[in-house]
Amino acid sequence: MPKSAWLLFLAVGAVVSANGAFADVDQFYQQLRSKTIDASPEVRIARAHADQSSAHLYTAWARWAPRVDLQLSNSLSRDYSFATGGALGSFANLISPSTIHLYKWSFNLSFPIYRRAVQLGVSQAGIEREVYANLLHSRTSELDWRLRNYV
Repeated sequence: MPKSAWLLFLAVGAVVSANGAFADVDQFYQQLRSKTIDASPEVRIARAHADQSSAHLYTAWARWAPRVDLQLSNSLSRDYSFATGGALGSFANLISPSTIHLYKWSFNLSFPIYRRAVQLGVSQAGIEREVYANLLHSRTSELDWRLRNYV
């Protein structure tokens, strides 16, 4: 008999009252079940996966939000094309290069009406959430089944 079965046997024996009858067995079983589920690593891992899949679904839905990009740039350069082009001849040394200011402004607003990648991400996240919820239910049911076999 495994160690956990012996511990369960001793716990059930402690519940037996002085006259030999079981005190509220259902209440004892529910307390034992809740403590076992809280301590089970399989259930904790399944619960963590379920929580993570819920967060993944939230992130997938958040990708539908509009995106605003604002870019400002300013550059200052000097134009040496007149002095180095050779068209001015000997007068090239008398001309100083001109300063050119270049500005570039852009404002982009992207509002996704439909993006296939986002829609597929939402679908995948929803399916993964369902899978991990079923896995959590499966792990909890399996643990409950094992406890009932011991009792």
